[in-house]
Amino acid sequence: MAAWHSPAAAVTRDRVIVLTDADVAEVLAARDAVRRASLPLLGVRRADFPLPALGARLARLAEELEGGHGHAVVRGIPLQLLSEADERLVLWGLGRHVGIAVSQDPLGRLIRPADTSRTDFHSGGSDVTALLVRDEGRTISLTGAGRVVDEIVLSRPELAMRLFDAFHHDRGGEEEPREKPYRSVPLACRHDGRLSLRYDRRAIESGQRFSLVPRLAGADVALLDLIDETAAAPAWRHDLHLQAGDLLLINNYEVLHRHGGSRGAAVPEPLRLWITLRHGRLLPTSFTWPTPAYGETGGRGGIAPRDVVDRTHGRTAHPDIRR
Repeated sequence: MAAWHSPAAAVTRDRVIVLTDADVAEVLAARDAVRRASLPLLGVRRADFPLPALGARLARLAEELEGGHGHAVVRGIPLQLLSEADERLVLWGLGRHVGIAVSQDPLGRLIRPADTSRTDFHSGGSDVTALLVRDEGRTISLTGAGRVVDEIVLSRPELAMRLFDAFHHDRGGEEEPREKPYRSVPLACRHDGRLSLRYDRRAIESGQRFSLVPRLAGADVALLDLIDETAAAPAWRHDLHLQAGDLLLINNYEVLHRHGGSRGAAVPEPLRLWITLRHGRLLPTSFTWPTPAYGETGGRGGIAPRDVVDRTHGRTAHPDIRR
């Protein structure tokens, strides 16, 4: 059986943009402009966070994430000159130049600490995961999704077709009262001439708790085991060593990633955005889903925010949106 993806899909090269002094000056000037205007974070649009030269490079980088580079690093964000609130603002502002942020939970939160307990290979919740590293020496491992599919086709072709079958994923409480608490989507799709893979074993296994979800067949478990084994294999895995001030961008249809584990409460976790690309690949409705975006036409993936009671704060949460 022929491979379904180019062998070049292995993650071997890093696309790194190192910020110049002029780039850093643009970032700091954009931060200051937002502060002077007293804008709420989620009300900051691209035009409100002006990056005359760097913004164009970030837009090109977004295109490269779909055109051959499944991941990239923007290096040199000056964390030493930023407060914690500034870190979130700068991440948000840079993200606006890459694409459209979507919510990561039902409360509508768009910036969250990354879950570094995820030491399993998985995909993020939208087109791109953006991670702002805030400590030194952090390792995030990457594996090309196309390589994973190729190896399954070559080693266990009888399992390969199951990649295109629907798996039932726990929605983690994001559903409305009359909606199903799980979502049924395939792991992979081929659409418009492109192969895409989205993988989250933890959500699949959690979905087994619902009585209406069919039990995983033995072949399903074998497929999930093979994905995990292939993604973690040293021959295909790329361990990316990051430093404070690095912004890692991952195309979630091209690259699986895993964290090196939590480093304790005293060490700041990376900050995370889920981003929809403005000119992302075409995908069928059976593979992704639309979600509201902030000041733009819409996003895909992520979670549709709704008014819920946040018991950790004892109040109703309403995202602060400036139209």
